[in-house]
Amino acid sequence: AMMAERASAFIALPGGLGTFEEILEIATWGQLNQHQKPMILYNVNGFYNALIAQLDHAVQEGFLPLQHRAKLIVCEEIDQIYNVIKNLKMPKRFVV
Repeated sequence: AMMAERASAFIALPGGLGTFEEILEIATWGQLNQHQKPMILYNVNGFYNALIAQLDHAVQEGFLPLQHRAKLIVCEEIDQIYNVIKNLKMPKRFVV
């Protein structure tokens, strides 16, 4: 919980069950308006393609509102992640 409070963004790299749980937990918190922070999937070599397809399927079937699916940003390259982070409005306490 402390990590979520202090984070400016969430970036998920490929991982196992713990990573999947954290992705869905942070996405759920965003859906519940507990944060408005960017949520990024680093889709290395298509690792998250199946998860992305499942989320899109949930939208098509009416189980996941499109506006909540759209909050999950998929990046294929590090430069894309950098651009998302670069464009954040950082709290003053983090600005040097």
